[in-house]
Amino acid sequence: MLKNLLPMPKPILTALIAIIFFHSQLNAQNDPHITSFSEPFKNYFALDRENIHLHLNKSTYITNENIWFKGYIVEKKLGKPYAATANVYVNLIADKGKIVLTNLYFSENSLFEGFIKLDDKIPSGKYNLQVYTNFMNNYKEDESTVIPIIIINATDTSYIDYKTPNYSTLNISLFPESGVFLEGVNNTIALQILDCNGNGVSIPEIEVLSPKGDVLSKLSTNQQGYG
Repeated sequence: MLKNLLPMPKPILTALIAIIFFHSQLNAQNDPHITSFSEPFKNYFALDRENIHLHLNKSTYITNENIWFKGYIVEKKLGKPYAATANVYVNLIADKGKIVLTNLYFSENSLFEGFIKLDDKIPSGKYNLQVYTNFMNNYKEDESTVIPIIIINATDTSYIDYKTPNYSTLNISLFPESGVFLEGVNNTIALQILDCNGNGVSIPEIEVLSPKGDVLSKLSTNQQGYG
C-alpha cells in the first residue's frame, strides 16, 4: 500500500500528460461545435487590416488657414504599405463629438494628401481629426486614427491676447564673437530671439543686468530677432 503513495516517476508523468493533451486536441478537432466556432474566428483575424498614419503641418490653426496633411496607409499585421486602399475619409470633430465636416480623398500607392479649408464661422476650441476608410467599418474594433488639434477663430479676441507676447516661449541664443565668452576682457556677443514658430522678435529695449541688478548694457533686436 505504501508503494502506491510514492511519487510517480517523471518520464511516466510526462507521457501521461502528453497522452491527455493529444486526446483533448483530438476531441476538439472532432467536435463540430468547436470547429464551427474556430474557423470563422481564424478567418476574421486573417483578413487585411488598415492603419493610417496622418502627418500634419502643425497642431494649431486659425480659421483663415487651411489644415494641410499627408497620410500613409499600412497593413496592420505586416507593417508594410497597403496599396489596395483607394478612398480615405477625414472628419473634423468638435470637442463634444459633433462632426463639423467630412471630406473624401483619393489614395494612390498607399499615399494620400490634401487640405481642409476652415470656415470663418468655426468657433475657437479643441477639435479632432479622424481619418478612416469604409473598409474599416466592417470590423467591430475602431481602427480609425484620431489626432487632436486646436482651432482659433480669427475674430475671437477672448481666446488669446495677440497684442501681448508670451515671453516664456521665446528662444534666446547667444553667439560670442570668438565662440568663447572670456572673463576680464571686453566681449562682443550677438543675440537672437525667436518665437515658438521660429520667427524673429523685434524688441525695442533689452537690459543686461548684473547679479546685483545693475544695468550693464542696453540693446535692441531687429525684425529678424538679432541684436
